[in-house]
Amino acid sequence: MLVVAGPDGSGKSHVASVLCDAAAPGPVLHLHHRPRVLPGKTRHEGPVTDPHRDPPYGPGASALKLVYLYLDYVLGWLLRVRPVVRAGGTVVLERGWEDLAVDPRRYRLTARPRLHRLLGLLLPRPDRSIVLAAPVEELLARKAELPAEELARQNARWRRLARSRRRMLLWDARQPPEDVLPFAFERAATAAAQWVALPTARDARFVLPRTPRRASLAGLRIHRPVSPRALAMWAAAGTVTRVGALRVLTPTRPAAWVLDAVGDLVPPGGTVATARSNHAGRALVLVLDRHARAQLVVKVSADEVGQAQLAREAANLQRFGPLLPAPLWAPELRHADPGRLATAPVRWRVCADPWRLHPDVAAALGAFHRASGRGAGGNGHGDMAPWNLLPTRDGWCLVDWEVADDERPPFEDVFHFLVQGSALLGRPDLTTVLHGLDGGGWVGACLRAYADAAGVRVGDAPVEFRRYLEASGATLDPTRADARRGVSARRAFLEALERRY
Repeated sequence: MLVVAGPDGSGKSHVASVLCDAAAPGPVLHLHHRPRVLPGKTRHEGPVTDPHRDPPYGPGASALKLVYLYLDYVLGWLLRVRPVVRAGGTVVLERGWEDLAVDPRRYRLTARPRLHRLLGLLLPRPDRSIVLAAPVEELLARKAELPAEELARQNARWRRLARSRRRMLLWDARQPPEDVLPFAFERAATAAAQWVALPTARDARFVLPRTPRRASLAGLRIHRPVSPRALAMWAAAGTVTRVGALRVLTPTRPAAWVLDAVGDLVPPGGTVATARSNHAGRALVLVLDRHARAQLVVKVSADEVGQAQLAREAANLQRFGPLLPAPLWAPELRHADPGRLATAPVRWRVCADPWRLHPDVAAALGAFHRASGRGAGGNGHGDMAPWNLLPTRDGWCLVDWEVADDERPPFEDVFHFLVQGSALLGRPDLTTVLHGLDGGGWVGACLRAYADAAGVRVGDAPVEFRRYLEASGATLDPTRADARRGVSARRAFLEALERRY
């Protein structure tokens, strides 16, 4: 959405027409002043030759008209603007909301700056606003409808606005309008270079685009919540974003090294959302295009250990990804070079019970294990956990492949899924898992499905479970809180096995 503003005589209509022509052949919507979903009192058939002819309304009537125009903007965004933008099109609006504050007499308004600012905070923001300016003599030569003093005042007001808004460009109206096209269509990334940190600026776990709202909402999908608390916070963040409340937060920026690492992967007009890793010097980045559509998921690392892990993950994706049987699949590898790994985005679904493994997924893991043809050892993901298994319309996408290999013991992926869920999500509980080892419940169904597909005996599951608990517990770092919970859960399972078998 582009806004073309400026005083009379600056050439708004001509620049708007040039922008519309450049935006074709995609959908284009050209609007003047407002969307006009709600009816106006009068309609002008031609150009207005005396915009300040009628006296302004009183304070009360002006406030009511301002609210009426605000409602027209809101409804127009929902019914006219957003459908075009979401379809990949462009909306060009002449004058726009700020014109009501710069030139209230044109609309017969008594100036109400506080009400105008308050309502403006609740409106969707344009991607770019181009403010046309020229010397007063030039404006009078083009269109002498307003006195020189009024044009000088509007010129000064627009200049102040343009200097205070990141997404406004003050453009010399005497330049060819075609020269503004690169700014409007190719450099929107710098215009949208405002982000906010969540949950707080001090604890910036996520950095999301502050505006436009659709980019903020899309950026939330960099994190897939799996615990009830995380799901509730994620849903609350979505609600806050939808009402535009992110605009009141202090703007920030992702780490400079992260932006440098992904800069060449961001399309023109695009932006990014970032998530902090558990390791310093590493991050996850969601790349969005100018229409807030996800383009890439990029892991970046500034340290040598992390870079080596990314290289292993890229190799494992190429090696093991094609071996996954349905309904499992691996993300498509798009780019792999030192310090970063880019994959295609995954349109995952919110799941009410992410800790619960489906028998058909367990069977696919068993078939994947057997595909190595190595006898006792076989293919294994190595970090099969609820947060790495993404439910989608086409099955389950398995991510994070840095520790996969072809010498994993049988049942390991299923056991790791169960134990990690139990340790960090509280589900499944110890009784459910032990009941499954005896063949009962959904855990038992998963173990049987895995064993049948892998060509191993389901009766070996209790022995393999003990081996898994002992081996995996020895690899956990006790200095990390989540690892301590993992150690505690494994001890509880081992003690229960001692009593039961």
